[in-house]
Order: sequence, then structure tokens, then C-alpha cells
Amino acid sequence: GAYLEYEWVTPDGLILSGWDQPTALAGSIGTYQLTVTSQLSGCVATDEVIVLNNLDAPIADAGEDVVLQCSIPTYVLDGSGSSAGPNFIYQWAVIAGNGTIFNNDQTINPEIGGSGTYQLTVTDTSNGCSATDEVEVELSTGLLVDLDLQPASCDGADGGATVLLLPGTPPTTVLWSDGQTGLSAENLAEGWYSVTVTADECSTHENFYIDEDLSCKVVVQGTVFNDSFNQDCADDSFTVPIECIMLHLLPDDVYTYADQNGQYEFIAESGDYTVELIDEDVYTLLCPAGGTIDVSLPDPGSVSAGNDFFLTKDPFENLCVNLSTGPARPGFEVSYTLTVCNLGEQPASATLTFVHAPELEDVSLGASALTYDPDSQTATWFFPDMPSGACQAVSFKLSLPAGVALGAQLPGSAAVTPVSNDVFPYNNQINWSQTVVGSFDPNDKTSFTGEDQFGGAIYFPQDSVIDYQIRFQNTGTDTAFTVVVKDTLDANLDVETIRPGSSSHDMLVEFEGNNVLVFTFENIYLPDSTTNLEGSQGFVTFSIRPRPGLPVGTQIPNSAAIFFDYNAPVITNETVHVVSEETGVFSAPVQDSPWLVYPNPAVDWVELAGLEGEAVRQAFLYDQSGRLIAAPRIDGHRIDLSAMPAGMYHLMFEWEGRWYREKVVIARP
Repeated sequence: GAYLEYEWVTPDGLILSGWDQPTALAGSIGTYQLTVTSQLSGCVATDEVIVLNNLDAPIADAGEDVVLQCSIPTYVLDGSGSSAGPNFIYQWAVIAGNGTIFNNDQTINPEIGGSGTYQLTVTDTSNGCSATDEVEVELSTGLLVDLDLQPASCDGADGGATVLLLPGTPPTTVLWSDGQTGLSAENLAEGWYSVTVTADECSTHENFYIDEDLSCKVVVQGTVFNDSFNQDCADDSFTVPIECIMLHLLPDDVYTYADQNGQYEFIAESGDYTVELIDEDVYTLLCPAGGTIDVSLPDPGSVSAGNDFFLTKDPFENLCVNLSTGPARPGFEVSYTLTVCNLGEQPASATLTFVHAPELEDVSLGASALTYDPDSQTATWFFPDMPSGACQAVSFKLSLPAGVALGAQLPGSAAVTPVSNDVFPYNNQINWSQTVVGSFDPNDKTSFTGEDQFGGAIYFPQDSVIDYQIRFQNTGTDTAFTVVVKDTLDANLDVETIRPGSSSHDMLVEFEGNNVLVFTFENIYLPDSTTNLEGSQGFVTFSIRPRPGLPVGTQIPNSAAIFFDYNAPVITNETVHVVSEETGVFSAPVQDSPWLVYPNPAVDWVELAGLEGEAVRQAFLYDQSGRLIAAPRIDGHRIDLSAMPAGMYHLMFEWEGRWYREKVVIARP
């Protein structure tokens, strides 16, 4: 009633939200007590409820793997072997590859097209448990071809490529990316090319690289190993290759990553070089000492192999969340994809919490999520026992009413818990403010860090990591087989802190020189927008740290070039972040909060999830200009924000004699 106050407390459980509402969301087993107080009479009543576990997991069966033929490129997946009944909900998602779900992704038998890994999640709404299964869909072109490649001579244009067809292949047409036709292409210089082979209704497209004859170059090779078992710095049966480790070649100042076999390679002119292993967050260097290897290659054509690095690591926990969004336009739907990954060494269960702006209305979020409260705009998902290295993606849509003004800001947040033992809590939460736009360029660059999606003021240390998103769309008239995104990084960004995030399709991450980050989507088969509007789109995200010690006023511009096949690049808009200074009276040393501020965006309060022991002693709120706004009331580890207007703030709080800070968004219905 209007004159009743509610308070939920628990000595051994966890209240995720609604502690002052008639209905609360419990996050664990335990005893929960509700106290109801009448403001008119002062009478008080209490009652208790015990929450127990019902952990019987449902069955998820995505069916048998499928090979699609080029003449019949669609298929209806079969999830009928899964648990069925009114308390089960289904969610399909493409978690790898180039697939598309054409109709309802929440039906047991969706129609799909394109190769990829399709994941079915079955959730039992009676107990919150879920299970997943995956099905692999391959696309057969009906044509089996191979390529015979001839390298180009030093600085020459005399390389070549020949299409090799199997006996019995029907009559074909062959088109090379430089305009040549026929089974062979000649006079090719070093570089990337492609060939399209067509026969009847089927075609295949291959990308290839013409190398330069290595007789005029030198090669530096090696492997990065995990040697945690016996730590003897020897390549034996106990070592395991490590991929995605960054290496640096000096003095050329070029970077590369170790591939899926842990191997790396630099090709350079003859001379003396040093290979440097970039400091790793997760691994500890065993050898060589100092993390560098010196190589002398004075003669062209020389190869230096076996320049290996051996690392070790202790068990650790590391969950992360990545986000991709579509544009927010009045009168249209806004698409979201959240990806939770277990980057730790051990299996881990994760809870994902998403909070959206009150202006947005549900389209498919409620059906996708485990729980959804439209009053607080909060949705949650639970992913049990995620293996090390596994990722789970959820996709959904919200709608933006036509009356929302252009330029309005839509705050939101996504957080994955637990964080109490997480080695990198900064990647457990994303807070953003999305700008409402009218017309938009489908090939664009945005950021989830700063005042809005195009950059603006950033404050250290809370904005010490910048999250970027690059979106692309094939607006041409035919399928794009290869998409390459090149991002030239500003000198004020530290390339050694790059962390690739989620992407719409499988990709390869490389460097050109010392500051050009390259994402290559080979064999992406991206349809044009007139044929398949949704399937014509893609994205990639990554994070990077600004260099330390940047003076106030420093600008950090960033844009990207998007290449569709071998056409001229599409240049995105430019984001610009500006290093800013908080101007309040606060002068104590401050560090990033290692605890999750939850919920965020908030309505009436925030809690420091994972913080234990002594209560928070004091707290201050600053606005975006650094002006001190308020000293909110504190209750243990809970901070009262009920008197604050909607907006984005910087929260500073003291705990056990140290000061911490975090960005907080307050949303008002």
C-alpha cells in the first residue's frame, strides 16, 4: 500500500535488488526476512522465507552437425531433443562464424543460413538453471579447388597463382581480384589477392597472399610456451603453446601475436635485432631472463628459429563482459549483444546483469533473460560452470519511442559477477552513455568510455581503459568475402595494453608497423544490405589504455578504415577523448575500486559487491566537471543516492583508510 514500508534482510543470503520493495530478487540460498511497517499506525509485521536450491539442469540438444549445399543455403535446426514444457524457454545464438537466424531465435526449430556455430540455451524458469548445446553448420560450395602459388622475386612483380580443379569439375569461370581471368594470374607483386571460381549455381572464393622471395629477407621465428608443470624452460611433453601473446621486434618497432600454435614470425631486412616479450597480465616469465632475445642476421636469406619464451602462471579467476550495440534512433529498435567470457584457468559460474535507460522499451529482452524487472530496467542471466576460455553471448532488442529527442543520452551498464577474487575487476563492468541519433553511417567508430559514445572528457584513474567499438555494413550490391578493419592508434595510446574483445565473426588480429591494429575477417561472406539487412552487418571491439602521465587537455583521436574485399576503404567518424581534471577540493590519493558498484545505473542506492568487513567511512559525489555535489548517507557497504538527480557522477569513498573511485550513473523513471 501507499503507507507501507518494506525491508528485506538476510543473515546468510544475498539480495540482488528490491530490498525495499514487496518483491526482492534473491541471489543465493538462505533465510530472508521481510519487515512491513505502517507509516500511519506504526505497526510492524515480519515474516520469513527460506530459499533452497533446485539445481536439476534442463537438457539442451541442438541436434546433429549440418553441411549446407550451395543450392540449398538454408536449414531448419532441430532442438526437439531438449527439455520441453511450459516452464522451459529457448534461446539460439550464433557464437562463431557467419551464420544468420532468419526467424524467431526463441523457438525450438529456427531457420538458419550460413556457416558457423549455433548455440542453444535452454532455461528452466522454475529454478533458474540452464543448459547449452552447440551445433556446427558448414557451407559446402560444391567446388573443391586448390591454389598453386609462386612467390615474387625481390621487389619484383613476377609472382603468380594457378587454380587447380579436381577432375570432373563442370565448366568454370575464374575471376582474379586484379581483373585477370582464366585459371592463372601472372605478374603479381607481394600482397593480398583473391580469386572467385564459379560453376553452375555454386561458387567459391579464396583469399591468398603472394610472398616475396625470402632470399632478400631475414626471418626471426620462435614459440611461446606455458611451462607451469615442471618449469625447466625446455620444450618437452609438459609444455603447452600459448596463443595471443604479444611480441615486439626492435629496433624496427613492429609487433605481432603468437598464433594458435604459440608460434610467431618476423620478416625483416638483414641486421641485428632484439625480440621482446610484452609484459603479460596473466603469465609470469620464466626465461629468458629479462624477456628479450638478441638475434644477429647479417646475411639476406638467413632464418633464426628457436627463439622461444617460457612462461608460467598460477590458477586465477578472470571473468569479463563485452558489449556491442546498434544505433539508437527514435521509432526504431536498438540491438544489443553482450558476451561473457571466462578468461580464468578454472571453470567458473557467472551472473550477468544488464541495466538500460528508462526511455527504452522491451522487445525481446524479457524473453531472453533469466529475470527481467521493467520497473528497474534490470535483466539478469546465469551461466553455470563455464569452462576456461569459454564465452557465452546473449542478443536482444529494445525499442526507442519516437518522441525521444535527438541528442538525448541513454545511460546503461553491464556487469558480470562474482568479482571478489577476480584478478582484473576492471573488465567485469561496462558503463556507457549512448547518444540518440537520426540518420547514421552504418560504418562507424564509437566508444563506451567518456561523456558520450564519441568520446569527450575522461578522468584518471577511473577511465584508465578505453573501450572501442567499430561497426561495419556491406552497403554494396554483392557479397563481401573479406573485410579488413585497420585502426591507426594515436601516439597517446599504449599499444602494449591492447585487449581484443568480442566480434560478430571469426577474425585474425595483427599489426602493421608499430601502431596499426588490423582485424581481418577472411571468408566472412557478408551479404549486401538489400539482400539481408541484418546479416550484412558486423562489428569488432577492443580496449586499450592511454599512456600514463598524459597532461590535462591531451586529446586522443581515433578512427578506422574499413576495407570490403579490395575496394577503397570506408573511413569512419573520429572519436576524440580529452584528458580532464577533476576540480573539486578532493586531494587524497585515489585508486580504482576493485569492487563492483551495483546496481549501475542506480536509482536509489548502490552497494559495493564483494566488499567485506569494515563499513565505508565516508563518500563524495562529483559531477562531470569535477564539482563536488554531495556527501551521501552511508549504511555499511550501501550508499544512498535517493536525493540525487539523474546523471553521470564520480563516486569517491573511503574504506579502511584508503580512497577509491568509480563512475556511477543514476537513472530516474
